[in-house]
Parts: sequence; structure tokens; C-alpha cells
Amino acid sequence: MKTNLPVRVLLILLCLVLGASGCSIIAPERETITLRIAYREQDVNLQPLLDAYMRDNSFIKIEVIEGNAGSGSVEGALAEKKLDIIRDDRDALEYAASGQLLPLEDMLLSDDWKGIRSDFVPGTWEGLQIEGRQWGVPASADVFVVYINMDTAAALGVETPSLTWTVDDFLTLANALNAPEGTEANPGQHTWGFCTDSQDYDPVLFVYLLGGTLVDDVNKPTQPTLDAPATVEAVKWYADLINLYKIAPSNAVMSALFSRGASEAAVRGFCGMWLDMYSDRGGPANNQWTFNWRMQPLPAGKAQLRFGDEQGYYITAGSEHPEEALKLIRYLTDHWEAAGRGLPPRQSIASSAEYAREVGEDVVAAGISNIDSLIILPAQAGPIFMRLGELFLNAVAQVLAGADPEDALYQAQQELLPIFAE
Repeated sequence: MKTNLPVRVLLILLCLVLGASGCSIIAPERETITLRIAYREQDVNLQPLLDAYMRDNSFIKIEVIEGNAGSGSVEGALAEKKLDIIRDDRDALEYAASGQLLPLEDMLLSDDWKGIRSDFVPGTWEGLQIEGRQWGVPASADVFVVYINMDTAAALGVETPSLTWTVDDFLTLANALNAPEGTEANPGQHTWGFCTDSQDYDPVLFVYLLGGTLVDDVNKPTQPTLDAPATVEAVKWYADLINLYKIAPSNAVMSALFSRGASEAAVRGFCGMWLDMYSDRGGPANNQWTFNWRMQPLPAGKAQLRFGDEQGYYITAGSEHPEEALKLIRYLTDHWEAAGRGLPPRQSIASSAEYAREVGEDVVAAGISNIDSLIILPAQAGPIFMRLGELFLNAVAQVLAGADPEDALYQAQQELLPIFAE
């Protein structure tokens, strides 16, 4: 009994018979899929990568929505269910609570992701989780670093340390860069060895670098530790930079001289060193730094730590094509350009020769140094952390005003205990 040949085979045979008269087999066209991605162009320029992706996947059409979480453009697109991907800070995780994001843990079990999950900087996946559920894919990492004004260092004949420097090296360098009478190039211009903002992250970072803590567990805090001996000693050390060694100006001095505080002082060349983020290197495009600079990782103290934040890709619950959206995200993670001014979250890409040529080998080395010890605070820390930060910084301000560190931190601890007990 003869069996019917598949239609495709019959078409091929027919073409062979027709020969010169011509015949072609046209594969059925795939239905065009439109993906809409929202991001801020000031953070990253994804358009070249998106154009390349569309060229390689002709059935995909990608539309860009300019905006971030909370903006009118994103809110409107979410309401109309015309948005597939949001690339933004971890503020976008707020959409998870309202059911507007798609949980990703099951989708990330595919073979496309198994081979590269371990390539991401440790902690970046966890930073996009809420209570163990994965809501985002790391898009870029950012870390706190120390910047050195190399023009000031050269004018004072000061050599900069290696990347494996310590808190003691930091103190020595800050003292060497401190020039109350100015430098030969800028006589009379007071240059501080280290510019700091005591009401920002600076004292928190030094507390942890010096072995102190603010809570017993950053990810699952059960009690504050503001009055721990190591924390008290760290706050005293930080206050001494300003009050005893006078190598750093107080916030009052900064605000009196500079409308934007320490950041303005640094940009205008009044600081030998200061803390800032990796992504802020060189200044913004419209106000780039006019001096030579060097980036250093945070110095090692009793602990060798890196602190930072990240941005992520999030798939909306209203996406009609979540699988295709995840494929696009997977493609973007292969390219350092998709990280913008942040650090590529995949270690192999951050340490690649191509990325080093783009930003400089010294910058990459400082950015990825000890990146395995990166600490990213929980995205949804809640009011406890807000109150913790408020009381801690208030205690720091009291110490800078002359209060005893042990007394100030003990009082802050007592105010926090009932809140943690609730």
C-alpha cells in the first residue's frame, strides 16, 4: 500500500520537474511581535543593541518608552498593558506588590540561563528579590569607590597607593593631601584631604569597614547594634577626621561655602579625596571633571567589603510575550553597552578586554576589585531601616557636635529597641 508523501516533498519534486520555468518554496512568515521596553536614556543608550536584535530577529519589533518607574509614560503604558520590559532602579520593585510585575524564577530555569547565572556578580540576583521571589534580572551594578584628585596629588608630590590599600593607608593619604594653605598651583585655596557628607552614606560605610554594624543581620535584622563597641569606635574614628585631624570639613563648612556641599567642592578641586559611585566617574556629560582623577576601591579595614546598588530588567504582568521579552533581556546581558555607566553585572563581561578599552584598565580594576564581597541592601527594607538610618545619622551629628560617641549611640539604640520588638 502506498503512503502519501508529505506535501513539502511533493513540492520539491514538482520544482525539480519544472526546472527552468522556476519554482520557489516560501516558508510561512512568523507573526510580527511587538515588544515595548521602558528606560531612561540618561542612564543608558540601548537603541544600537535593540536595532541589532531586530535585524537578527526580523519578526520582532521593539518600541522604546522613555521613562522610569513612577513616570507618567510608564504608568500610562502599564495601565494600557502596552509595556513588556522596564529597565530601572530597584524602585521598580514596588510594582511587584501591586501585581504589575511577573515573577521570574520559573522562567529562569531554561538552558539559556543555567550556564550564565553564576557569572553574575554575587548578590545581584538576591538584590532583585523580595522574600525569596525573583522579580528582576540584573542590568548593571554600581559600587561605592574613592576618587583621588590626581592634580592635587601631583602638586603636593603625593604618591597614590595600590588597589589593595587599607584604612590606615586612607588616613595617611588624606593627611598628605590636606593643604590648608593651598598648593603651589593654587596658593591660598584650602584643599581638604577628604571631603565627606556626614549625613549620607559615608559614616555608614566606614562603620562597616572598621568592623562595626548597625544591625545584627542586614538581610534579616532582628535587633540594632548601634551601641556595639566596634560601632562606637568606628563613629569616633570618623568624627576624628573632622574634629581632631581636621583633614575633612564639617557639613556646616561645606554648606556655607558650596551650595551643593561636598560634591560641588570635589568637582571644583577643593578635595583630595571623596566617596562616590562608580557610575559617577568623570562627571556628567554636561559638566565633566576638568582635573585628572583616579578611582580606588573602598579601603580594607577589619572587613574587606564593597557596598553598592544595581538596576534591573523587569517583565510586566501585562506583557503578551513574556518569553520573547526574556530572550531580549538575555541578549542584552551579553553586552557591556547595556550597563550604561554602571558596571556590567556579568563578571566575564566586566573583566573583558573590550570593556577595559572602553572605560580604562585602571577603572575596571578598581570597579571589580573584591566584587565578590559586594553588599546590596534589601530593596524593600521598610520603615525600620528608615528609622535606623535617621537615628544613626542623628547620633553621628551629635558626636561631631561634641557629644560622647558611646552616650549618643546608646541613646539611639534605646530608641530603636521598641521598634524592632514590634
